[in-house]
Amino acid sequence: MLAPLLLSLGESTISPNLRTFEARTYIDIQASPEMIWDHVTRVTEISEDEDTGWLNKALGFPRPVKAELDCEGVGAYREAIFTKGLVFHETVIEYVDNKKMVFDIMVNPHEIPSTTLDEHILIGGEYFDVLRGTYELEQLDNGLYRLHLSSVFSMKTTFNF
Repeated sequence: MLAPLLLSLGESTISPNLRTFEARTYIDIQASPEMIWDHVTRVTEISEDEDTGWLNKALGFPRPVKAELDCEGVGAYREAIFTKGLVFHETVIEYVDNKKMVFDIMVNPHEIPSTTLDEHILIGGEYFDVLRGTYELEQLDNGLYRLHLSSVFSMKTTFNF
C-alpha cells in the first residue's frame, strides 16, 4: 500500500527528459500502387463504422476523419483532420509518386479544444508532440503491396529512462 507513495517521492527527484521515439506499422493491400497512393495522399471521409481502432476508442482518443493534400511533391500542404477538433498541419519534405511521402507535422495546441485530450498528452504541448510521418509503398509478390507508416514523436517524462 505504501509503494505508490514511495515511488512518487522517488519520481520527484528525477527531472523529466525529452526523448524522440518512432512507431511503425504496415498493412498489405491487393490493389494497384496508383489506387493505394490516391487513398494515402488524400483520405476520403472515414465513417465511425470503418474505424477499427478499438484501443483508441477505448481510450477516448480522437479518430481520423479525412486528409486533404493540396498538390503532389515537396512543399505540398496536407491537412489531417480528426474528431474532437484535432488537426495536423503537414508539410511534405520528401516525395516520390506512388512510392514514398515524408512530411513534417505541426500541431497548434491553441487550436485544439481543451476537452480533446488530457493536459499531459496535449499534442504540441509541454509533454508530447508528433513530429514527422512517412508513408512508403513496397511491392511484394503477386500484385500485393505493403504500405508502411512510421510516426516520429517526442515525449518529455520521468519514465523515459
